[in-house]
Order: sequence, then structure tokens, then C-alpha cells
Amino acid sequence: MMSVPLRVLTSRRESVAVDQSCTPSALSLVSLLTDAAGQLAAVKSFAEMGSTVFSVIDRMVTVEYGGFFCIDPIDRQLRLYTVRGFSEEERREAERTAPDRHPGWVIRTGQMLHVPDIDADVEKRTTDSPGHKRKLRSRLFVPVCSGQICVGAYGLASAEPHYFTDTHIAMLRYAASLTGAMYGSLANEQKLSRQLQLVSEKQQELLLLSSPVIEVWERTLALPIIGTIDEARASHMAQTLLAMVVSHRAHTVILDFTGTAALDERSTLQLQRIVSAVRLLGSRCVFSGVSPQLATALATHLGEHPFDREQIRSHATLKQALAMRISPKS
Repeated sequence: MMSVPLRVLTSRRESVAVDQSCTPSALSLVSLLTDAAGQLAAVKSFAEMGSTVFSVIDRMVTVEYGGFFCIDPIDRQLRLYTVRGFSEEERREAERTAPDRHPGWVIRTGQMLHVPDIDADVEKRTTDSPGHKRKLRSRLFVPVCSGQICVGAYGLASAEPHYFTDTHIAMLRYAASLTGAMYGSLANEQKLSRQLQLVSEKQQELLLLSSPVIEVWERTLALPIIGTIDEARASHMAQTLLAMVVSHRAHTVILDFTGTAALDERSTLQLQRIVSAVRLLGSRCVFSGVSPQLATALATHLGEHPFDREQIRSHATLKQALAMRISPKS
């Protein structure tokens, strides 16, 4: 961040030091800055950011016109979050043209822009946004930086020349540094939230792909089981399988373990619950593809509550299980 000078860009108005009698007392100034820090630290969303920023600015300086420009962390577009003294049409036009005018320059360079008297500015460093008909005499743009990157700007203007004092600038730069920290925190939270949402969506996709229920024959369903069965997957499997048992009036459900080497105790118990639920719907479960290691695990983990051998048949392959289902003797 740039240092905060107490005397910058002196104008016709005599520079005012913070210890002069015409400025707030040191105690009231500290209180004001502390309250500003508290307000900005309490912001929980980008929706609150604009109004909070102007609430803080209002306590530091009174302006007829102003806006808070900020880069949207998602689409990286420059937005005008909050305005003062603009109609909605003027706000939209100011936002549209901001990247090519002084707000865009401040954000690209990270430098403050102060024009004490627009009429006397031979360099013509600022221009009014299209449609703005009010006469402005002084402008101040304070960069808002998050880390080493400029992400926004306070844009303030007055009809009075030489309006912004050194004290105004020092306080506004302090508030801008707090705003930058707030922006970084919110942007990180938003990024993390989006990442968590993407992870959740991917998990749902994996559940759908890892637990497909297939109708392999009339009133016969097959569920290939690959890998372990955690609580979330067991819940999804049960919900999907039981719904299809009802909708297809299934007589037989083939649970194929060809892609499963072993199951832990928790997975085995989840499997037993699924088998029991299928029975309650009047259907039966058939196993296929059970390896010797898996058979041992099933017998070990279930202990006193093994699968009923009379109720569940097991076949070496899915093909054999299906052949037994469609055979007249089955």
C-alpha cells in the first residue's frame, strides 16, 4: 500500500494539519477511525459493502456527488456499487464508461487522483460521465487496494473548488485501506464458497456415476457396486434403488460386486440395511461377483448378523445371476 501523507497536493485553500484547532480533536479523530474500522470489519457480503463504505465516508467528508467503484471478483468487471447525487440512468452510464475515464486510470495505476479546481486544471485529467449535467469544481479519487492489487476506488466530487483537505485525504486513504482488506476477505470467502459448491456438485455427479441402477430384464434390476460404501453413497444408493424397485415392480435386485475387492465393517452394515429395505418392498437380492476376500470380509464384519443364506443367492458372475433369473427354473 502507498503511504498516507498528511499533506498532499496543496491548493488555494491553506493546508490543514490534523493538530490545528479547526480539525477534530485527536481523541475524536481516533474514535472516528476506530468506528470506521468496526463498521467495515462487520461487513458480511459484497451486497453490504457499498452502503457501508458510504456510511463511513459520510462521517469523514460531506460530498454532493460520489461513488464506490470496485472490480467484481467473479467476472472482473468494474462495477459502480453505490452513488451519491446520480440518477439511475446516470449511474449506469458512469459505470459503463468508468474503465475509460479517471476511475479506470486510478484502478489500473493504483495512484490517487486529486483535482482541486477542475476549471484550472490545464491537463484536463478528469471528464464528466456522459449525461452528467451538474457543474463540478473539485474531484478526488482514492484507490482501494487489496494486497498489492488495486481493486477499486472512492470517487468523490464537489461543486466547491479546493474542497478536499489534507485531513479528508488522510482519513479517506485509511478507510480505503480497510475497504481493501475487507474486499480481500470477502473475495476469498466467495472463492472458497464457489469451490465448495463445485466439489459438492462433483460429488453428486460421482454418486450418480458410481451407483447406476440398471434394468437388465423384466422386473430385474442390477446395481454394480464399485469401491467402498460411505454413508452418503449408501443413502443415495438406497434412495435410487428402492424408488426403482417400486416403479419397476422389481422381483429381483442383483448386487454385483465384481468391482469391489473388500468392504469395511461400516460399508458391510450399510449394505445389509439396503438388502433389508429391498426385502421389505417384497423384492429379493441376489449377489454376483463376490471374491473370496469379500466373502471373508462379509462373514467377519457381520458377526452375529450375517446375511440369510436362504434369502440371498450368490453367483460367480453377473451373467450367471441373470441366466438364473431368466431361466424357467429360477
